[in-house]
Amino acid sequence: MNKDKNIEVREEHLKKVSEPFGDIINRYFPVYYLDITADEFIILNLFLNLPFVQGEEEIKPPVDIDKVPEKIANYLKDKGVDNLEEINYMQYMREDKEFRILFIEEIKKITDKASPYLLSRYRLNLSNNWGIELSGKESMGRVYTQLINNRINQFPERTKNLLLILPAIVLFEIIQIAFIILGFIYSLFSWAALIIFYKAKFYHYKKIEVEKEEIEL
Repeated sequence: MNKDKNIEVREEHLKKVSEPFGDIINRYFPVYYLDITADEFIILNLFLNLPFVQGEEEIKPPVDIDKVPEKIANYLKDKGVDNLEEINYMQYMREDKEFRILFIEEIKKITDKASPYLLSRYRLNLSNNWGIELSGKESMGRVYTQLINNRINQFPERTKNLLLILPAIVLFEIIQIAFIILGFIYSLFSWAALIIFYKAKFYHYKKIEVEKEEIEL
C-alpha cells in the first residue's frame, strides 16, 4: 500500500508471478510480453489483427503489415509453408515457441521503422481504451502493472482490505498444509524405521506372563 493508502502491485511482482507460466500464458494470450515496449505492443497487435489498439476512426497502419518479415518468411519456408499470403500469425504464436521468439525479435526491428505520426495515433487509441497515459517507450510490464493497480483501487475500501490480508491467509494455509504433509511423512519414516530395526533383530517382541497374587481380608 502506498502513501495514498492505495494497493500498489509492482512490476517485479508481476514478473515473478508470470515467469513460471510464461509459455502457457503466451499460448492463450500471445501479446502478453512484459519486456516489449508499448509501441512494439501496438505493432504486434496490428500484425495479429487484435482490437486493443483500434479506435472509432480507421487509421492507416504505421508499418506494412501485409508484408511478411524476411526472417519469418524464411522460417516458414523451412517448415514447408509455401503460401505466405494467408499466414495465420496467431496460430503460429500459440503453437510454436521458436516462432514466437523470432516474431517478437522482428516486431522490435519493424517498430523502429514505423511512421512516428501514425504510431502516435494508435498509441492514443490504446491510451484511451485502457485509461493509461503512454509515451510508447514504457515496458508492457509497467503498463500491465498500472492496469492492475487502477482496477484494484476502483474496488470499495472493504474489498481492498480483504485483498491485503488475502496473501497472509494463503501463506498460513500453505504452511498448515506443509506441516500436515511433513507430519505424515515423518510418521511413515518412523514406522519404516521400526520395521527395519525389527527385521534386523535390533529388538524383538516377547510376551511375558506375570503371576498375580491376591490377598483377601
